[in-house]
Amino acid sequence: MTKASTETALQSAMTALLRTRPLQKLTVGEIARAAGVSRVTFYHYYRDLYDLAGAVLAGEMERAMGADQTPENWEEGLLRLMRTMRENRWLIGKISASDGWGQIERMLHETVFRQVMAVAEGFPDTGAPEDDRVFAAHFYEHALTGLIFSWAGSGMKEEPETVVRRLAVMLTGQLETALRQFGAAAKEEKPC
Repeated sequence: MTKASTETALQSAMTALLRTRPLQKLTVGEIARAAGVSRVTFYHYYRDLYDLAGAVLAGEMERAMGADQTPENWEEGLLRLMRTMRENRWLIGKISASDGWGQIERMLHETVFRQVMAVAEGFPDTGAPEDDRVFAAHFYEHALTGLIFSWAGSGMKEEPETVVRRLAVMLTGQLETALRQFGAAAKEEKPC
């Protein structure tokens, strides 16, 4: 098996087993057997069950958002993410009830950060230094993931379209404005 096919097999095995019982009741051995690999192979790819669960969830979310985030289409990616979360609420529920939720939170933060950075890179002429771009991306990453977790924690009752529409009203143009302000501040700080 190739690395990609082994990872896919392990993730598929975990997803299938999670349909029958909670994460706390699964073992590395049974996931490895279901994937057709050894326990040693499992540990070659993942630290533990929570690492694998995080990879499953992060993979679903990254696929939903897409790799082509731009200033023009970030709303579509976020909407796809929230719809995917809603469709997979059973998986999120099983994982969130486990002891490893903190690890999964970190993976969602990393996924959203990468997407926000991709949007920030869509504004190349702002003059913002790289460390300020990263700072702005982290700010929006925390804002977005906080709202996503709040929405998920309240049972995902509000329609994803409503949440994204509200976010668009608040955020459209704000990242570019922040980056331009960072760029202007950097110019003022440099001696002539």
